[in-house]
This record gives sequence, C-alpha cells and structure tokens, in this order.
Amino acid sequence: VTEEKINKIFATNIVSMMAIAKAFSSKRISNNGASFVSVSSRAALLPDKSQGVYGASKAAINSYTVAAAKEMSNRLIRFNAVCPEAVDTEMGAGFKDNTTQEAMQKIYPLGMLEAEDVADTIIFLLSDMSKKITGQSIWLSAGNDGGSIDGHIL
Repeated sequence: VTEEKINKIFATNIVSMMAIAKAFSSKRISNNGASFVSVSSRAALLPDKSQGVYGASKAAINSYTVAAAKEMSNRLIRFNAVCPEAVDTEMGAGFKDNTTQEAMQKIYPLGMLEAEDVADTIIFLLSDMSKKITGQSIWLSAGNDGGSIDGHIL
C-alpha cells in the first residue's frame, strides 16, 4: 500500500469525520443534548486480510468516538459509532457474489445486513431512546460471532 493510498483512506475516514465533529460540536451549531453518530466498520474490530489500513482508519473512528464522548459530556452531547458487517449494497456486492448461500447462512445467521438495518441503528442512536448511550461503537453483527468458516477467519 502506498503512502498516498494510506493518506487518502485516513483523510476520507477519520480526518473528515473529525472535521465534521469539530464543526458539529460548536455551540453555534449544536444545542446541549445533541447526538453524533459516525459510521465505522466491522473491520475496526476484526480486520481481515487486506484490511489493515482500512481497519486502522475505522478503529481511529472508534477511538475518537470515546474521546469525543468524554470531551462533550459536559454539554450532554453524545458521540457513538456503528460498526456494520458487510451490507447488501454495491460495496458489499463483491462479498455477496463470491460467497455461497451456505457460507452466508453460517456467517450471517440473521441474514446479510441491509442499508435499512444500519439506518435504523443510527436513528435509534440519534433519538432520545438512547439518551444514556455515549462513547460506544456498536457492532451490527447480523449474528456473526467473528469466528471462522472452514478454517478462514471472518
């Protein structure tokens, strides 16, 4: 992986998120009691082969989420992240297309995530139903326990 590619991935995933969080946490923009949710990834928790840089950039989001939650707690601003598994979108198509139905059922007993599953979790974290949740990175596992299938780490 080139340094240029590393910088681009980190700029996209963490640097931009930190800039948004900085702007968002301004008293001119957010009231006390606001909520901020970022999108991380399962790769932040359980990176696979070829996910070293991507996983590290997403892990940085999770780490920043904890620090920001502590820093903004005096204003009751909550910071959380969601860490979805593969989602049935254009980005997840390669995984889905190269995995048998049997393997998919073993990996995701609850079925592969849909975009709505991620959106529903974000809506929950933005709502008052989660008013006591902050500094968390929530793994949307679809039943995946992070184990292995046929000797392959997931």
